[in-house]
Amino acid sequence: METFERIKHLRKDILKLNQEDFSKNIGISRSNIANIEVGRIKLTDRVISDICREFNVDEEWLRTGNGNHIFVQTPDDELKRLAEKYNFNDAEYNFFSQYVKLDISKRRALVEFLENFTSSNNEDCACEYEDASNNEKSIEERIAEAEREHEIKVLGKKPEQLDTRDKILNFKPNDKSDKEHA
Repeated sequence: METFERIKHLRKDILKLNQEDFSKNIGISRSNIANIEVGRIKLTDRVISDICREFNVDEEWLRTGNGNHIFVQTPDDELKRLAEKYNFNDAEYNFFSQYVKLDISKRRALVEFLENFTSSNNEDCACEYEDASNNEKSIEERIAEAEREHEIKVLGKKPEQLDTRDKILNFKPNDKSDKEHA
């Protein structure tokens, strides 16, 4: 099968798109895609690149017919596969989906938080929650707490050395006047 034939097969049989909709997605006219599909005009690298980008198609497959998949596997595809394999519920899926989007320092802080939380040897861990109201905290607030704890325990910083964002997120009223302002 030639490249132009694979394009028609992709558009018509796999994506189930008409020439008009397919061509709009890649920024060319319907007549151009019709001519490409019958081999009348030469396929450009730009058109191949646009098809691959727009429809997540493996470029090697499109150009040569070789390759393991027609479509490139995305991180979401991989996460969906894991979710099926390990039977994730919606909360678990959302957690891992958000986790992989975090930058590396926040992921490290979260992993450390979880290690401390699950550690049976570290019962006085500051990251254990004292009341149920903490369950209402967003993932961002929990990550900020884990980062703060990491900076204090591991890096040896003092609370006054933390940036203002951390001080605000972790403010806890100490006396009557603080409680009135909270």
